[in-house]
Amino acid sequence: MARTDRTLTKGEKALSWWVAVFVAAVLGGWWWWTDINRMPEVAIPDPVMPVPNALDYYLEAGSLLTDQPVIQGAVHVLGGDIPKGWAGLVPTIARIEAAVTANGPAIARLREGFQYPYQAEPLRSFREYGPQHIFSQMAATLHVEAELCRHRGDAAGAMRSGLDCLEMALSSQRGCALLAGIETCSDEALGRKTLWAVYRQLSARNIRTSARRLERINAMRVPYAEILEEEKWHRLAGLMERFATPGWRKRGCRDFVPNTFQWQFWVVKKRDIIADVTQYMDRCTANARRPYAYKLPLPPLPENPISRCFCISYGAFWHTHADMQANLLLVALALRAYRVEHRRYPASLSHLVPDYLSAVPQDAFAKSGPLQYTLTKTGYLLYSVGPDGTDDGGTPSRDGQVPSAGVGMLTLGSSSKGDIVAGVNVW
Repeated sequence: MARTDRTLTKGEKALSWWVAVFVAAVLGGWWWWTDINRMPEVAIPDPVMPVPNALDYYLEAGSLLTDQPVIQGAVHVLGGDIPKGWAGLVPTIARIEAAVTANGPAIARLREGFQYPYQAEPLRSFREYGPQHIFSQMAATLHVEAELCRHRGDAAGAMRSGLDCLEMALSSQRGCALLAGIETCSDEALGRKTLWAVYRQLSARNIRTSARRLERINAMRVPYAEILEEEKWHRLAGLMERFATPGWRKRGCRDFVPNTFQWQFWVVKKRDIIADVTQYMDRCTANARRPYAYKLPLPPLPENPISRCFCISYGAFWHTHADMQANLLLVALALRAYRVEHRRYPASLSHLVPDYLSAVPQDAFAKSGPLQYTLTKTGYLLYSVGPDGTDDGGTPSRDGQVPSAGVGMLTLGSSSKGDIVAGVNVW
């Protein structure tokens, strides 16, 4: 047979080259798309739930709550801060008392749960929010019950309800994520509000018992670092769930319109987002383990704008402030008990140990050392150096003071100056 060898024409060579380029582009595009969509490996822990769990009692108590519009109105009525435009909507004292009575079964069920350990259900989805709104309703109910007792002259009853509010708030921090942790601080502030008003009216026996219970409750506070750690698992689990959902990139572009970096949703690697969020949360958690006075500035958010969308920047002030306020109240109760039994205040806080306190609480805002205490002509001065870390000799901060008529209130914050004085800067 005749040989048919021939060279490819110029057109055939060009066609072959373009076919090779096309195949390489398809394979490269497939590899690139597979690579950026490869699911990261993240080991999300699940806590061991106690049996029985106080959470179950708290949730059941929440399901028994009733007359909440009246309770919410009562918070303003009994606090003397009725909002403008509430004319005709303010509940009467008789109506408030009826609402508290109707919520008796819910309060009783909550108190049953106090004898058991609490562990929150872990949040493992961005669609989960936890039951904190229910607990806030319960906190309002307990606060109203406490205020009714106070107005009737029942200081012991008011103290009990206020301490119940604190115990529910602090115990429910166990296993909670960031937003729930912030909400618990608001709930315990409601409980403290009544306690500051009635603790001087208690008998020697009641004040000593209340101080011991408050010390036990304060010990339930979960370190801020643990709350951030749980927040990290919440965010990583939510991201993994989102990554596994078809069309998550398209929805991401839609959710962040009109941001100019939408196109990056189509090219960012899943594992890069996970790595960025993990690193950021780990740095926040490590910083939270440092004493407040030695904390570093908040770490910068990730450079990747997509990763940045899934990071929240929160300082530790709110948690440290709640801890410090709880310790100021605890020492005030112990000092009152000492005063009732000895007819004088102690020369130093160390004299409260061990009869009234197991240990003298530390100042959460100071580099080291206990709360500041000095005797005065009219009693004593008890204070924290505050978030600025400077001892001003008990000169109270202008922020966080109980507002007088016609005077607005400035909330305490991380930039507040001056000392935080017991019974003065309570907000």
